Amino acid sequence: MDHSEILLELYKSVRQESLEAMSRPQAISQYGLATAGVAVAVGLVAGRTTAPAAAIVLMGLVPFAAVFGATMMAVEAQRVARAGCFLRHLERLLNAKYPDGSGPLTWETDIAKSSLRVHGYVLSTAAVLGAYVAIGPGLGGYFLLHRHLVVAFWFGVTVDLVILVALSFWVRLVSRRIRSWTTGDWPSHGDDTA
Repeated sequence: MDHSEILLELYKSVRQESLEAMSRPQAISQYGLATAGVAVAVGLVAGRTTAPAAAIVLMGLVPFAAVFGATMMAVEAQRVARAGCFLRHLERLLNAKYPDGSGPLTWETDIAKSSLRVHGYVLSTAAVLGAYVAIGPGLGGYFLLHRHLVVAFWFGVTVDLVILVALSFWVRLVSRRIRSWTTGDWPSHGDDTA
């Protein structure tokens, strides 16, 4: 088995891993929506009898679910981006065998050239954060203000906003890392000839 065949087998293996990682965000989104739905339902039911219980569920459980979901999405998005970066590197190595530029492996390279300005991870996380604000401080806060529990409201909103700001900074860092893997090339260490 020569060096090109080994690289091609490696390409196939990493491509398969990338395809599997691309399917995981769908499952994560489904579990996240189910968790949010249960949290809202429990919060609304609790809100009929006691506002603090509703607020704890809506202002506590929903942010926890949002952080957990964003973390899981980040892991998968980074895995896909890293694999894509490495696949572009392998494409370049394998296509170097075709000096006329007719190399057969161009999928990841073409995706990197036409990639969106905003990564899908950022868009989906922005939607999660928007829902988090609407449900946590919005709906949870309503139950507290409706019962004139102003101090509890401001405490809950402050905690939720601190979590939201921290999560927003973390998402920014992750999105920069994903962007660098989506548009960059794999770091070279030594000889890149196939």
